[in-house]
Amino acid sequence: MQFALSEEQAQLQEIARSFLADLPDARSPSNADTWPRIVEEQGWPAVAVPEEQGGFGFGWIELSVVFEELGRALTSAPMLGTGMATAVLLESSPSAARDQALEQIAAGTPATVCWDGLAIDIAAGGIVIRHSPSGFELFADGGTEATTLLSLDETRPLHEVSPTGTGVALDADEARVRARCETLLAWECVGAAEACMDLAVEYAKVRKQFAKPIGSFQAIQHMCADLLVVVESARSAAWFAAWAVENDAPDARVAARTAKALASEALFTCAGQSIQIHGGIGFTWEHDAHLYFKRARANLSLLGEPREHRMAIANTLLGDA
Repeated sequence: MQFALSEEQAQLQEIARSFLADLPDARSPSNADTWPRIVEEQGWPAVAVPEEQGGFGFGWIELSVVFEELGRALTSAPMLGTGMATAVLLESSPSAARDQALEQIAAGTPATVCWDGLAIDIAAGGIVIRHSPSGFELFADGGTEATTLLSLDETRPLHEVSPTGTGVALDADEARVRARCETLLAWECVGAAEACMDLAVEYAKVRKQFAKPIGSFQAIQHMCADLLVVVESARSAAWFAAWAVENDAPDARVAARTAKALASEALFTCAGQSIQIHGGIGFTWEHDAHLYFKRARANLSLLGEPREHRMAIANTLLGDA
């Protein structure tokens, strides 16, 4: 495997970063222009959808590149829910309902997966895939009702979902689906963690105490250096997870669990330390630091806490030893 972007992937990253930097008010869920512009100008929902269903036919690595930039910009758009729904559909056997749902996603219909009765990224007219102990059910034309819940992360609404109709059963393997979803979430965390680090470093260069930039103080330098180690460690794990999923490696689930645990903790650490380095301004509503911290805490719990993943990895690797 290659821990570096290809020329095409680097171009995708550059375009995504530039687009999101120029996208106004992209962190607000109430901004109705964000999703249409993503669909019409970038076509990111179609990245991993096969060409037969109207998508671009790229792989999970390319979609992960997009998610790193979405996390960096803390974008409020139903991309994670749509990515998770795409994962379920790609792991399901071909059928008329499955193929139609992929076509709708490629065309820009938002989607989400409901885990344990809870879902993010619910949108009117969107596709809902509900997970239950018996498997996955597809609700492409309504059939569910959602109640918005109070959520710590104001950039990503949380909903309680219940079925009101009958869905179409999908035969996707849960472990393979979760590996894909955990990988996307890990990459989102990596991008957001690096953004927190960059914000802290830039502030340390300009904020002065005792007539010197605080970045000249050894204690701050050590904090910033530690953040770099945390971010790059999480990025390495996320790279391997994306490669493992893309290449159907036998240890893809372990790799994805590792990436999710490391990356979500990396984001939580970087968001917290960024607030500390920013000092008083880091605790204000006017600064972006609190938004990253709230996303960090929400992502720790989303798709399982790090300790749950570590326990599962230990059971997989050690068995009864």
